[in-house]
Amino acid sequence: MAATSPNAGESGSVPGVFTVSRSGGSNGAALTVNYTLGGTAVNGDRLPTLPGSVTIPAGAEQPTVTVAPDQ
Repeated sequence: MAATSPNAGESGSVPGVFTVSRSGGSNGAALTVNYTLGGTAVNGDRLPTLPGSVTIPAGAEQPTVTVAPDQ
């Protein structure tokens, strides 16, 4: 998982975007990737509650997780 745009503004005008990548090509089956949160932000506090996983659909290589702080 890489921070494509990690500096989300607290006003909610600029979301943070994280890209999840899979190696080995996109011809495989769907793949669920679990992730954990770190740093000082608290899941569900001034930002939406994130589920802790993202599914990469079959045929896809790089879905994104967008974090938009509450306004």
